Amino acid sequence: IYTLSLHDALPISSWIAVTLQKRYIQVFIDEYQDTNEVQEAILARVRRADNYFMVGDVKQSIYRFRQADPTIFIEKYQRFQKQGRAADRLITLGQNFRSNQGIIDCVNDVFSRIMSPELGEIAYDDEAALICGLADSTHPAEPAELHVLQASASNHIEAEARYIAGRIHEMVGKEQWIAKEGVSRPLRYRDIGVLMRSVSSRGETVARILADAGIPTYFDAGASYYQSIEIIVFLNLIRVIDNYQQDLPLLSVMRSPIGRFSDEELAAIRIGAKNRPFYQSLEAAAETKTALGQKARMFLDHLERWRKLAYTQSVADFLWRLYLETGYYTAVGALPGGEQRQKNLRVLLQRASDYQTATLHGVFQFPDYAQPLTKRRQGDVMTPSILSENDDVVRIMTIHKSKGLEFPVVFLADCGKGANLKNATGKVKVYFHQKLGICPKWIDPSAKLYHDTLATTLVQEQVKTESLSEEIRLLYVAMTRAMAKLIMVGSVADLEKEKERWEKPCTIGNLKKGRQGSSWRSEERRVGKECRS
Repeated sequence: IYTLSLHDALPISSWIAVTLQKRYIQVFIDEYQDTNEVQEAILARVRRADNYFMVGDVKQSIYRFRQADPTIFIEKYQRFQKQGRAADRLITLGQNFRSNQGIIDCVNDVFSRIMSPELGEIAYDDEAALICGLADSTHPAEPAELHVLQASASNHIEAEARYIAGRIHEMVGKEQWIAKEGVSRPLRYRDIGVLMRSVSSRGETVARILADAGIPTYFDAGASYYQSIEIIVFLNLIRVIDNYQQDLPLLSVMRSPIGRFSDEELAAIRIGAKNRPFYQSLEAAAETKTALGQKARMFLDHLERWRKLAYTQSVADFLWRLYLETGYYTAVGALPGGEQRQKNLRVLLQRASDYQTATLHGVFQFPDYAQPLTKRRQGDVMTPSILSENDDVVRIMTIHKSKGLEFPVVFLADCGKGANLKNATGKVKVYFHQKLGICPKWIDPSAKLYHDTLATTLVQEQVKTESLSEEIRLLYVAMTRAMAKLIMVGSVADLEKEKERWEKPCTIGNLKKGRQGSSWRSEERRVGKECRS
């Protein structure tokens, strides 16, 4: 194993670098636009001047948060020549073999107005513009669509999701010409992707509304495994079997398909014995001769019987017995997303078995073991996937996750979301910038205040420009995922007020002020003829 020093003291001609340069006949680099300085330094010590080939599209550089530096690509893009010697040659691959002409026209019209060296870090000129490589004169190109909804900030995601659900119902099953495939066929759910800049909290809302509308949906960035409702309820069942004198776990189990108590029955139990913990109200109800009292007594008897059984069986065997006796496994299978919910419960059996093997503890300690996991960051304990490539479901994902993918139909949702400029705000005390260096604020110890300096003001403006450039490139990636239909959906609270802002000239200054995606996409309205709004 060789260690390459990236320090200037060990030059590219060091013996380690020369050894590796002789070993490799050719060096091929994909996605070169996402290279960072460390990777570039390593490559410089592995390749020779005549044996490397780089492929990339700087318009799709969207990983600055991983220290990707698009200027590395841009420097070579501007320096390399189309003619001349084989080394340092620029080969422009401008043809797009994915999207139809209507989508290509919309992309070119929008980005020729909003992408520039000042904002986007590259000129969207004739060299950068896309050329449709799908020759098709027999089918008219469908234009891209932009739909702006008027909705309050508190429910705009719900409004957009309901609109998307309606459009999906209209399209699925109908004939759709897909130029890349060269066929006209009925549209399937799996042909549709819903892309969002960020899915944090919003993605789950879209997934829920689509599922409620009867649309099979897959969303793999939702709550972590231990935050799934079926897992929470079942862990609560274990808690109340051990000790039912815990009101919140007790209520969640009673209200679930395990206890099968209605809201009215729970209210009646509470009214029957006020001013005391709920479990005491339940005990009081169980002493009555009413039908509700008999139901309460039966529930408590089940808890007692299960408590005794827990000491005689392994954790996994006991959990499986509870699945069957309570009917909970079958009940969650009948809910929306039932297959995934049942998979979660099966995985819980395996994790409970692993837990007992590792700790030698009994079933009643398992919820305490799982409790810290419920508080971990989203994604640390991921929900087990049941999805395969052939599943007929609508996929919901971030634009970042869609990179490299394609869909016959793309819905770009939440277009009114503001750009992510958290790193360009005054809340940062010390900036570390790869070009401008370390830029701290001035500290007044006596007043316990921070003040901006000339350095922090300059770096904030630079970071803002870089962040907005990345947002523009994200929009480019999202729009170019579509093959046959591109439908963009956004919301504003005051449509008339936003119209006034959209009519302003498309200058760099106005683009920086209009940080919402819908403001940039409103350039489609200005183009107007090719893009439906």
